[in-house]
Amino acid sequence: MSMTHQQDRRRAPPPRVARVHIGDMDRQGTIKWFDDDKRFGFIKTPSGTDVFLHFSVLKKYGVNPRQLVEGVKVRFKLDDAPRGARPEALAIALA
Repeated sequence: MSMTHQQDRRRAPPPRVARVHIGDMDRQGTIKWFDDDKRFGFIKTPSGTDVFLHFSVLKKYGVNPRQLVEGVKVRFKLDDAPRGARPEALAIALA
């Protein structure tokens, strides 16, 4: 490996990380159910839509999954490009 190639590798920009601030969580809903063993659940919106919620989102935002019992109010941000027809939460906070 030439010195020039090594220098180019050091100058590569770090990968972009999507950051979502609590103030950006523009949706509200209630926990429909969350299964800690399966590590996912659903949020029910006021319009009746179910939004998928994965454990990784809880971990990223410091939400204890044991707090997510049926009926708990939450604020969340939807993924801009949901997979298939299923809306997915990108960020979450207890309301």
